[in-house]
Amino acid sequence: MAVLCYPRPAAVPRPGPPTLLTVLQTCSAVGLLGVLLVHLLVPALRNQHGRCLVSHAAALLVALGCLMASSRPAVYSRLELCQGVGLLMHFSFLASCFWLNVMSFDIWLTFSRLRAAPSRASQQRERFVRYSVYAWCSPLLLTLLTALMQFVPGEQPLLPPPGIGRVNCWFPGSREMLIYFHWPILALMTANLLFFLVTACNLRRGEKNAERVRSRKRGVERWVRYGGGWREAMGDGWEVRGGMEIAVGSSVD
Repeated sequence: MAVLCYPRPAAVPRPGPPTLLTVLQTCSAVGLLGVLLVHLLVPALRNQHGRCLVSHAAALLVALGCLMASSRPAVYSRLELCQGVGLLMHFSFLASCFWLNVMSFDIWLTFSRLRAAPSRASQQRERFVRYSVYAWCSPLLLTLLTALMQFVPGEQPLLPPPGIGRVNCWFPGSREMLIYFHWPILALMTANLLFFLVTACNLRRGEKNAERVRSRKRGVERWVRYGGGWREAMGDGWEVRGGMEIAVGSSVD
């Protein structure tokens, strides 16, 4: 399969990344590695949310590694390698966004099942397998579609070719990036926002229900306290009145 589908511009020497950018990228990579190590070494963090977070951090770490590698002359000077790194970076960034979508859905599912019985460990593992199939296979399909549009010869009547490797190891312009990268992420972020709003409404409704239950409980406690005292006072009054009637009757006799 030919990978050179269009003439590449003459190679222009590109400077390496700025020092500040390199430092920031390195700090981000170290932070992601720390997240992975902490969740892998601490057994208490190996729950459903922890596994999803580890998957998200792993995808983001691979994407960051590809981003750092794409600025190296040994990578962007070779077209095939540059295109491969660009496609892997595309897949990794999409996978990290899909895992964010999974975590948003899992949080919504958790707070929508507050009254249900807690899930067993086997059910959580099965759910994580389904999450993994969705969060890894969906970006893989999108990346395969991008690669197909990248390497199919000839002009496409509907969509422009991605053009990865034409200028650098990423999309050459905003139009290609919008079609192949921003639109899927926009759909995921919209879904995440909806999950957040529904979860916030569920929490607010639960807080109102809890406040209503606490208010009723306080009302019952006040009724028991004051009602019991009233009954005791009335009982003592009737006893005093009965004693007085008995005394008066005895004196009359």
